Amino acid sequence: MNGPWLVMCDVDGVQTWLLRSVHLREIAGASQLLVDHDDEMPKVAVGGQALFSGGGSALVRFDHRAQAERLQRELPSSLQRRTVDATVTVSEPQGVGTGPFGDAVARAVRDVEQKKRLGRLHGETADACFALRCQGCASEPVVAEGQVRINNEPRLLGAGCLARHKARSRAGWLDWMRIRPGWQGIGPAHLPADATELSGGGKLALVLADVNGVGERLASLQTEESYKVFSEGLTRAVHKALVEAVADVVTPREDDGWKLAVEVLYAGGDDVLLACRDDLALRLVRKLVTEFGSRASGDSNHWCGGVPLGISAAVAVVGPKFPFRAAHAIAGRLLRHAKRVARQERWTEGAVDWAVVTEAWAEGGPILSDRSIESSSLALELTGRPYRASAAGLRSLGSFQEACSKLATEFPRNKLFDLRGLCSASQLAPRASGAATRRAVDEARQDLSARVLDLVGRLQRNPDAARRWTEAISALGLDPQKPFWNVEAEWRTPVGDLAEGIGLWGLS
Repeated sequence: MNGPWLVMCDVDGVQTWLLRSVHLREIAGASQLLVDHDDEMPKVAVGGQALFSGGGSALVRFDHRAQAERLQRELPSSLQRRTVDATVTVSEPQGVGTGPFGDAVARAVRDVEQKKRLGRLHGETADACFALRCQGCASEPVVAEGQVRINNEPRLLGAGCLARHKARSRAGWLDWMRIRPGWQGIGPAHLPADATELSGGGKLALVLADVNGVGERLASLQTEESYKVFSEGLTRAVHKALVEAVADVVTPREDDGWKLAVEVLYAGGDDVLLACRDDLALRLVRKLVTEFGSRASGDSNHWCGGVPLGISAAVAVVGPKFPFRAAHAIAGRLLRHAKRVARQERWTEGAVDWAVVTEAWAEGGPILSDRSIESSSLALELTGRPYRASAAGLRSLGSFQEACSKLATEFPRNKLFDLRGLCSASQLAPRASGAATRRAVDEARQDLSARVLDLVGRLQRNPDAARRWTEAISALGLDPQKPFWNVEAEWRTPVGDLAEGIGLWGLS
């Protein structure tokens, strides 16, 4: 087959690899190593042109098959020299020939997916039974030069975690921020040493975001130029939206010892992983989704082909000592739920979901299942989540922020927590095996409606509180006397979200 030739490569288990260590410094350093890998792609792909390179994935074009085969041979060892324990899957060279460019891309993608299904080896291949284990990932032996200090405490690291630890000393994503006024003096010294410092002594939020429908859009592109334009435009839109979002919630200071309350752990391709103080999370997400939306729609953004793209996000709010991997798993489950709802509801902007975890350990499945009582034909949703990733409108993140703002003053905080307590599946119906009957769901809805109206009715003695409640519920698009809306026989109530929302919007 005649050229040109395409090679697709993808770092294996990127998110798992990023979160291999329990230390914030090594997680952030791992992200920097991936950025270095992406930046070095043009040097490794001698004679080739990287049509896309970001987040450990790349599509490279070559004029000759021999050049493509050279990348196949050299890329895995190049990545391992840099990261020690990361592996990469590389497709066989795919000839474009005279056929559609998109067909060659699809073949390369299928080849990578098939190789991944066959299984890839991660990390170490052998180990002494009694070797001292790394205090970052606990999955590799300590190396002689691996003694470091993290938050002024000694730690022993293996080769992989040590490479991540050293990579954190580079500016990384802070280089993107220096285009903003006031950020020129920000450097690695302003990065938090650990999750406790990042959270400011409070709670920590892990934010996971993903652009909707990128795979389908890439599969539809039929020319090399359209693929390159789309990929470059997508990377630029994500990075610029991320810069605007961080700058919106953080104001740099020159105080001695001042630390950033946001950490970009990963930003590659269409994926973003952030950690921040809990009261910055929803503000950060709202700015991220609206800024991306403005760059992925409209005639001026020709890179997206006139079809708007949206971005969905999920937030897991946890204690600073909560395991990062567990928090990431929760956020991942919430993100999949948000993307599924956005697709069902045809929200082109995307959707936003979150969960505040109060247990010492939690999982995404139980968190989602405890939000609703369902029968075969009716559902009582005990939350307004996920919210539409837009600034206004029914079930939007903007309307939820407006409702929380109206309740932030002159409304008894304890009443909000009483309302949230009412919106509890465990109080409304016993958790039985299988779905509840329609009668049970209907009875639970009537019971909850009566309880909420009774509690709100008592607030009429306080005119200011009653006025705030009416304003807040109206902002959410609800009737103050009937705190539910009905959308295609699915009952929802966002009243239980309001107590959490005031804190998450930083209004308390």
